Amino acid sequence: MKTLRPFHLLLLLCFSVSVYAQTTTKDQSKSITVKKYTLKKGKHDVVLKLNNKQHINARLSIPEIKPNQKTPLIIALHWAGDSNAYKEYSNCLAFPALSFLNGIIVAPSDHGLHWTTKENESKLKQLINSIKKHWPIDATKIIITGYSNGAIGSWYYAQKYPELFCASLPVSGTYEASKIKVPLYVIHGKNDELFNAYRVENTITASNKLGSTIQFKLLKEHSHFMGCAYVKALHEMATLLQSEQF
Repeated sequence: MKTLRPFHLLLLLCFSVSVYAQTTTKDQSKSITVKKYTLKKGKHDVVLKLNNKQHINARLSIPEIKPNQKTPLIIALHWAGDSNAYKEYSNCLAFPALSFLNGIIVAPSDHGLHWTTKENESKLKQLINSIKKHWPIDATKIIITGYSNGAIGSWYYAQKYPELFCASLPVSGTYEASKIKVPLYVIHGKNDELFNAYRVENTITASNKLGSTIQFKLLKEHSHFMGCAYVKALHEMATLLQSEQF
């Protein structure tokens, strides 16, 4: 992926949506390994221990899981912002739009770094592999999604690790034309102030010509700094994804 311009990086770091959706969560301040974590229906704040040195903060949405049932896994990458960005993003966009998939939604924190850094890449790989090993996940139904900084990350990981994901749902990011094995369902606002919508559309057209399978939804009334307003569009794209991939 081509390096973003300094101006875009600055805007991404500054970007944070201020709307908080109301949700009930249970905090768990002490870190715990994925293996020892007990899955309980509801929304939970956790600190997941990855190894002796690394941990990752995350907000989880866990559906009712019956014995011997395998469930989808949705990795949801937040936009750039402060230390609560993953909570804001999951509350007002990821959880409302994607809970109907009846999967475990994991919204991790990037701890102030871009999703494509080596540190975050290492953490995310460890997290996903550990969840696949210890939680009742259907390995054929793992989705990655994200908004802005998270959209860039979801495109990046879908391209680099196609063996991990069945699909990707990037929303309001910027991308480089490339061939991707994983189906993508991309959403963008026509009035996006950070990432030009026509450039994104041209990138997707070029990527499809290279052999990618990318569905694209352009929202005529949406801009970049209204992330919580993309719930309906993300839900609709996820519904299309479900019909085609599940």
